[in-house]
Amino acid sequence: MTELQWENYRSPVSWYSLKYPANWSFEEDAECTSFYDDISGVGALQISAYNTDSGLLSTDALLEYLAQEAVDPTITRSRCLDGGDMATAAYTKDDMNVHIWVLSQGRHLLLITYTAGVTERSELATVENIVASLRLID
Repeated sequence: MTELQWENYRSPVSWYSLKYPANWSFEEDAECTSFYDDISGVGALQISAYNTDSGLLSTDALLEYLAQEAVDPTITRSRCLDGGDMATAAYTKDDMNVHIWVLSQGRHLLLITYTAGVTERSELATVENIVASLRLID
């Protein structure tokens, strides 16, 4: 098996960066940045960046998002190496698997979602590596 080659990405707002597979594409718009394998991909990773008035904790932001989705999965909270606070959850809705990560540090907050069909798990490990590479930049 060939090892993936990785590219660096820096957000248009210049306060987060990540690594993504060189064979993936991305699109930026006013709402979010989407990453996907446009040849053999099965889902899309989307990242939305927000500045909050107060230092909203990742768990609180995730609870707000999940309330809008009308789901109640288990939330896991952790600390990131760069000092950020991360909360994660996953659930199935309408035949789709949804994975959510919320990363917060100070007033910066990232909402990261990955959605794919319930039987599609082939790129989840790659997506988790992308999320693990996220760094907030002061």
